[in-house]
Amino acid sequence: MFIVLLGAPGSGKGTVGKTSLIYSYLNVEVEGGYDATIEDKYETSEVINGQAVPIIIMDTAGEEDYQASLLDSWVNFADGIILVFAINNRESFDLLPELHNKILEYKRHAPTPLILVGNKSDCEGEREVTKREAQSLAKNWGCEYFETSALMKINCNPPFITCINNTVDYLIRRQGGNPKKRRNEDGDNS
Repeated sequence: MFIVLLGAPGSGKGTVGKTSLIYSYLNVEVEGGYDATIEDKYETSEVINGQAVPIIIMDTAGEEDYQASLLDSWVNFADGIILVFAINNRESFDLLPELHNKILEYKRHAPTPLILVGNKSDCEGEREVTKREAQSLAKNWGCEYFETSALMKINCNPPFITCINNTVDYLIRRQGGNPKKRRNEDGDNS
């Protein structure tokens, strides 16, 4: 299963925190900083319906030049997509509809499960995007919305687990099956 994280290119206010969100989900500790991402893959697995399912998480470029040239390949290979913005960066939110339209264009024959994430909930005092705005956008797109703090490791697993579950359900339905068990946010099958 191939999950892609996408977000607005970095602006004057910095990045949206896609890499940090992945690190929090995978429990990767980073000392010091890290370089801006062009493209990184992280491999993990989750137990779904009693079987270990390999998952590749693609961390995509925040730099606009790279994102423009690689977006079509990232989206075309994606089984599930997590769109990330920073709640303290209005521009990162305002650029999402354009990104969403490109996803729809690339995936018009195979709709892909989508999750919307507002990262940096630890920056509540600097919030530029209301929770209501983000929930409304997610509702319009027919997807779920989560707020996270990768820095504080708050609520980082649910977006990934939900994306994985929705993707498994979608892939099974597409193949004519009926999804039964799913992995929950605590890692147990339910």
